[in-house]
Amino acid sequence: MPSCTQKFLFDMLFGDEEQTEWATKYLKSKYGKGELPVSFWKALLDDSRLESYGSDVEELALESLKAFKPADIGADWLLDRAIHPNFGDTVSDWLTEADALPGLDVERVKGLVFNAKYREVAVKLLGNRKLFAPRDVGIAWLLALARRADPTLHHFAHRYLLENVAPADFSESGDATAGLERLFELALGAKQPAPVRTFAQTYLRCHHPVIGPEQPESKSYQLKPKAPRNAYTPERLWSALFDARDDVRHFALAVTRVELRAWGWHTRVYELAEAGAKEVRNLAYDALLDAGEEGADKRRTLTPEELDAVKVFSLTESTKRSTREVAVELIRRHYARLGGPERLAWLMESADREVGLFAIRLLWEKHRPLHLPEGWKPSGATESPVSATERFANVEALRTFLRRMLFGLPPGRSKEGREGNVVRRVSASEAKRRVIELVRDLGLEDEGFARVVAPVLGEFTGSLAKGEWQSCLASLVRLRAAHPGVEARRTLTTTGRDEPLQELVPRTDSRPAPES
Repeated sequence: MPSCTQKFLFDMLFGDEEQTEWATKYLKSKYGKGELPVSFWKALLDDSRLESYGSDVEELALESLKAFKPADIGADWLLDRAIHPNFGDTVSDWLTEADALPGLDVERVKGLVFNAKYREVAVKLLGNRKLFAPRDVGIAWLLALARRADPTLHHFAHRYLLENVAPADFSESGDATAGLERLFELALGAKQPAPVRTFAQTYLRCHHPVIGPEQPESKSYQLKPKAPRNAYTPERLWSALFDARDDVRHFALAVTRVELRAWGWHTRVYELAEAGAKEVRNLAYDALLDAGEEGADKRRTLTPEELDAVKVFSLTESTKRSTREVAVELIRRHYARLGGPERLAWLMESADREVGLFAIRLLWEKHRPLHLPEGWKPSGATESPVSATERFANVEALRTFLRRMLFGLPPGRSKEGREGNVVRRVSASEAKRRVIELVRDLGLEDEGFARVVAPVLGEFTGSLAKGEWQSCLASLVRLRAAHPGVEARRTLTTTGRDEPLQELVPRTDSRPAPES
């Protein structure tokens, strides 16, 4: 079209109402869609008079340009007009829906991300895989964007990376293994900022073959796991369970819950029971306490046969009160597998009074001599004694065990570091005093036990160690006050033999105790 004709038509379109109406009808009747060149309609929209006249001219131009592909209109022209106050939204839609835009400079678009006016359209353009591949956008640039405090920017970077980038893209060589190594460094690295760690942790969770489909991001973006399960190794994640950063621990925990047994590290849960973070200790507690329970998650739960007696008993000396309580409960539940009088004797030396009292109660409950009435159990017990093969043969056997335990007691274990306290290692005499008090306390509750243990305490009143004989004597006084029938002698009869065990059970009549 000659320039003079174009100028005449423009003047008519921007004339009075009749002139505009005539020019509009002329163009529609004279030229079909796409017959007039793109430049005509672009020039019409760029005319300075457009803003002063009605929207009819603008509508005519936009409707006519719609017949052309965005590539024919021109990427730069469209991008420049994407923020036009009147028709910018229409132009933005053409841009972001385009299948191709030759000449569109990716670096220019990336720069527009930081311009508040252009940000929305720039982000949409970069997210269009038909226009730019991830490598065109740049993984390094996206990761830098993920560090930004601006939520729009780092949310865009996170989503783009999640939806469009494969593990191999995180490696300069394009190797998936190297890419995953880089991702784990981003997720766990000591110098990585929180936004970057958050992205990498989310990416690795979403692309884990087991937990990936459960992640909300996977459901929202319809992601399919792209990482192999063997990339999530204990060597990478175990130390993260003890990390001071909450997000690092939570990520490692999410993977460990489903991989613990697959790694073959399930027997190391005792280490987790000593962790500083409660949520990590809870994983260990569940793995141990659910042993043998119906419906337990086998991926992270030990079987009763896998419980290690030495490690369980060691947990009773934990600096964490909750861990000591879990250890005591495990011993109670699985005593037939874990217990034994010698181990209970060791447990009685605990600096935690509750642990020691539990041990002395369990000794009496599980190992009382055979001759006590069938079904009898000490005060406060919740279960009947175990099978007869685990009991002491007679009263003297139990007393002999107690004597050997007290006479041979080594220096007591300290409460060093427990709940923030620092207490020095206690002497053997102090350790004996602790056990004597535990024996006394159970005797105060249960007369049957008091009758069994009183003669042993009576023997210790002859000790040369002042603290020992004083503790024994004080305990005997309290036992006699609570149970007048208790005798503090090796034997309870004039014949020098042990009284039949039935006589050790609290009397129900008013007969006096046998005299020597």
